[in-house]
Amino acid sequence: MSITETHLKTYEDQKEAYNKGNGSIFFNSLFGARKAQKGTALFHILNNKRKRFISNENLIQGKLQWTRFFSRNKPINIITVYASSDGEDDDEIINIIIHLLLKCENEFNIVLGDFNINTRKPQNSREKEWKELIECFQLKELIIPENYTYVRKVINSVQKSRPDHIFVSNNIRIIREVILPPISKNDHLPFYIDIELETDYCWRNFISRKDMNQISTTLNESHYDSFDALQKDISEMVNKFSFKDDKTNLKYINTINKKEIKTKEIELLHLVTQGKGQNIEEIEKLRNNIKVLYKETGADIKAKLSENFNKHDSSMIYQFDKHLKEKSIDWKNIQFSEEEIVHHFETKFTSVSKSSDFENPPSTVKKGPKIPQISLKTIKEAISRMKSNTPGLDSISFQIIRNLKDEHLQLIADQFENCIQQGNIPEEWKSGWVKLLPKRDIQKLNDIRPITILPIYYRILFNIIAYELRQWASKHINLRQQAFISHRNTMNHGLLLSSLAKKNKSSFLLVNLDIEGAYDSVEDHIIEKALTHCKFPDELKTFILNSYKSQILQLEIDHHLSRPFTKTRGIPQGCPLAPLIYDCITQLIIDKCIQQWKISIKPTKLNINDIGLLCFADDINLVSNRYCNYNERLDNISKWLGQLSLKINPSKSMATTLPTKSKMKPMIDGTIIPRFKNLRVLGHYPWDDSTLNEDIEKRILQFQLSLKYIPLKRMEITNIKKVIFAKCTSLFTHILRTNYIPESLVDRINIEVRKAIRKKIFMHNASPTNYFHLPITYGGLGIPRFDIFADEIRIKTALYLINNDNELLREVYSEGIKHENSIFKEMNRSMKKYKIRPQQFNNDEIFPKLKGKNFTIYTDGSNLNNSTGFGFTAKVNNSQETQDFSYKINSEYSHNVAELSAILTSLKILPPKSKAKIHTDSEISIHVLKNKAYNGIFNCFKHEYQQVIQQSNLNIQLIKVKGHVNKGNIKADELAKKGAQEHNYFDIKKLFSNQTILATSNTIIFDIKKSIQKKRYDVMFSQFDRDNSSLHLTKNWSSINLKFIKSKIDTNTKWSIWRNLTSNHIKQHKERQCAHCKCPGTLKHFIYYCPNTQCFRDFFYTKFLDITSMQCILNDYQESRYCERRKVFIIHHDGVMIRDTQMPNFKNLPNIYQNWPEIQTILTLLVGKCHTKYYENSRFKKPIQKQTPILTDLPAPVVLTIN
Repeated sequence: MSITETHLKTYEDQKEAYNKGNGSIFFNSLFGARKAQKGTALFHILNNKRKRFISNENLIQGKLQWTRFFSRNKPINIITVYASSDGEDDDEIINIIIHLLLKCENEFNIVLGDFNINTRKPQNSREKEWKELIECFQLKELIIPENYTYVRKVINSVQKSRPDHIFVSNNIRIIREVILPPISKNDHLPFYIDIELETDYCWRNFISRKDMNQISTTLNESHYDSFDALQKDISEMVNKFSFKDDKTNLKYINTINKKEIKTKEIELLHLVTQGKGQNIEEIEKLRNNIKVLYKETGADIKAKLSENFNKHDSSMIYQFDKHLKEKSIDWKNIQFSEEEIVHHFETKFTSVSKSSDFENPPSTVKKGPKIPQISLKTIKEAISRMKSNTPGLDSISFQIIRNLKDEHLQLIADQFENCIQQGNIPEEWKSGWVKLLPKRDIQKLNDIRPITILPIYYRILFNIIAYELRQWASKHINLRQQAFISHRNTMNHGLLLSSLAKKNKSSFLLVNLDIEGAYDSVEDHIIEKALTHCKFPDELKTFILNSYKSQILQLEIDHHLSRPFTKTRGIPQGCPLAPLIYDCITQLIIDKCIQQWKISIKPTKLNINDIGLLCFADDINLVSNRYCNYNERLDNISKWLGQLSLKINPSKSMATTLPTKSKMKPMIDGTIIPRFKNLRVLGHYPWDDSTLNEDIEKRILQFQLSLKYIPLKRMEITNIKKVIFAKCTSLFTHILRTNYIPESLVDRINIEVRKAIRKKIFMHNASPTNYFHLPITYGGLGIPRFDIFADEIRIKTALYLINNDNELLREVYSEGIKHENSIFKEMNRSMKKYKIRPQQFNNDEIFPKLKGKNFTIYTDGSNLNNSTGFGFTAKVNNSQETQDFSYKINSEYSHNVAELSAILTSLKILPPKSKAKIHTDSEISIHVLKNKAYNGIFNCFKHEYQQVIQQSNLNIQLIKVKGHVNKGNIKADELAKKGAQEHNYFDIKKLFSNQTILATSNTIIFDIKKSIQKKRYDVMFSQFDRDNSSLHLTKNWSSINLKFIKSKIDTNTKWSIWRNLTSNHIKQHKERQCAHCKCPGTLKHFIYYCPNTQCFRDFFYTKFLDITSMQCILNDYQESRYCERRKVFIIHHDGVMIRDTQMPNFKNLPNIYQNWPEIQTILTLLVGKCHTKYYENSRFKKPIQKQTPILTDLPAPVVLTIN
């Protein structure tokens, strides 16, 4: 925040208009509207405009002003005084100040202004009276001898007079006060005062980026023999470098002129103050020099800010709408005291039972998890997975641990391993703080969600354990549980519900059960019972239980910490293992249902009553029809959860039925569960109706609001598609997977995107929609169409279901496509639209086998002149025998497909039980085939690769080699190129077996997104109006027309160039006469012909000559080219070089080729100025009459000749 007291000629309406800006607020002056000629005004700039809550009041017109605002929910009062030296109105001013200071006691109070008094040595009764007031309220002022905060320049000299004053209350500390150089000609010397609010609002310790790097460097230069020694140094450094004020987000940009500016500022200040302002010429020259440096520095800072904002790994471009999603409690509006809040959560986390009468059913878990082995590799993997950067109470941040060298990480791994072996963690790791987040009604403490933040070591250790347990759970936890388990997805239950609803549309019931304080109410003995039921080894079970016992917590309330209390029950939300622990608890309930209801352990058919239960961690859902005693089942679940010390709240539970007016009345212990028309279950709806459409409408409105804040002019053109795609993905992906979005709403989403962009960059409303969706290399913005995105999601979901290992999910798809108006039919329609269909590959073709047992193989793929092929060479070890293979495959396949096909084919010809080292220079192939977590577009290759190795009992070593270096790789490369050029055709469909893969009549579709986008682009090109722009002929990034995108030009100018390239300027619908020429006043007329715009053309010619040392002619009917005969460059106003293929011939014109972005910039400036004239003419002149003849004798283009 900055506060500037200044004398300005300001008017109320101007200030009111300024207040509507985005970055600052300009308050009304001390004087009223009639006396605003020389009033004192306050100019406030706050970091967070949305949370400042500023009020402003003129208490005495022209004499006293009171400004009040909130920073971090703390009130700050600024009292501005203007008291003349004659003491007029002093009594009234002092009385009101006394009243205000009493009213705002214990708040942050600042009294500043022009008092015309000397508080250092008061001379008269008036000054003594003011000093008495200051001392009475213990207001402080920083007094530095001979450091005057007010220096007035008088004619050609400078005199020191009584200073302006700033007094602060005891809870504010003035850190420093600095006089700044007088860059302007104002008669005041500016001064800078740094204040610090002494509050407990910020209990956390913060470390700057610079200090964080220093800590990492110091630690990595040291050697430690034990974890304790390492931890001791980390703690000492954190305490040394941390501070209470959060300045970690402040970014200091070093500029080339920084030191020079500082030196000249000191020199200027010395000339003005010490030299008494005598050398006016030198002062003025120095002042102008500094202003030039300021301008250069500003441009440098702007460029660096833009570069940082648009970095490929920057998250800033996605955070422009962060404030729309912020969830925080407004503590000013909470009606509870701090002690009441602490007491509530202390009670909530206090154990109420020591045992349970729940009888464990027979466990369907076949095998318990292994004890995780902690190593350096698992530590690194955990660090790469973690996203939370929030430190615990020890203030040790995630960045410090992440930056440690391997030697230190190994010490942490050893410590983790010791913890598991000893069955407990250090006591200091059990101390955490609790972040309170609002859910629905913040006036109800039960609607506040506690998230526990434990130390970073705890979170890394439990992240490793949770990752290992998720792999185990995918094979052993019942399929009715789909949350937080590897290779499972909540979408599975959403699709299952959709299929069940279609099959049982005459009788369907879904009940979502609400468990009160699900995570916070779990007793330790219940956790032990659940882990025992899931066959956890005793060592691991003891470790988990001991880690959860006796955790010490403190609540963060109104930016400070509460008193600590001990937690004796509950699974800490915020612990990486918490969801999996709850999965184990629900396994108890699922197994109890299997025992009591006699339902299948692993249902394979769409029998609604046999499925019975669907779980998402603590979210339990009952499905049933009217032929089942559903109320008995609900009572059973309520009873069993009660025996586990968990309670269902029937009034907060929800139910829905088909038909909607069904007579089914679900209840628990006689309490009816509220029924709804439709029910959202973790982002999915069991059927499509008005409830779903209302939800989509809300999301579209949210999307609209996000687009409203998108900083388009700060974004690089290449980033806009990523940002919009990310916003669409977060809002609509869940719904698209399980529900159908009507075409009208899909079109609305596309329209909202285009509308927002048009408005932000001043595009013509009638500009073709293809400009938004075509690739950038074709003149578009590359923004994905939402209908293409929706089709892609549906096709991928269909493929996921068809190939799923879960037989029930395969049944979901085969049953779902039988019903019209279902999401499954939409999946099929999406595939038919692009002529794609799922094909079952059960190829039993036997490949001829090599002879031998030990092989060395080199593989490679090639895509040459639109021909694709692969080749490999196989050598039998301890033998001179080598065989070469080369094949041609469909030219539509990529180089990566050829590489993977080469590896898989070489694998297929190996004899059983043989050993081979397969060498490839393809990083993609290594990533696909060796990465266990890979689940991308080449998953079918990975699946077949693993299946062949397993069936033939092969011992395979896949090795990455450097391309075109090894003799074997060079030979394989030659074979791949030979295969691409010859006619030994190989159909790669023969490589796959027992898989369903998407394919057209000729080829397999690997990249669904790329395939359907290509087909949509073909449609766009067929509809594209080629007369509008010739930019569509540009088809690669090497084009001269697109050099501006990767140049250092500011982003706003880039958008202007793009708009000019594509002729998407704002236009008027009614054509009007040019007031000067009496001819049609088109934009081209003003650019090329109108005498009133000749000055703009002259400016362009001059700038063009400066840039290229060449003359040019503006021409509206010829393409941009060099005229050899006239020795001039003929240029069109759009700045498009159509014949891109001729650019290599421009070696004789290097200034044109190298400076084309600058030429496009000055063209854009010319068009912008002419457009202003065109707009003014269109706005104020009468429309052209239909009978008015069009003039043909327009003046020829003018060539500016400069000698």
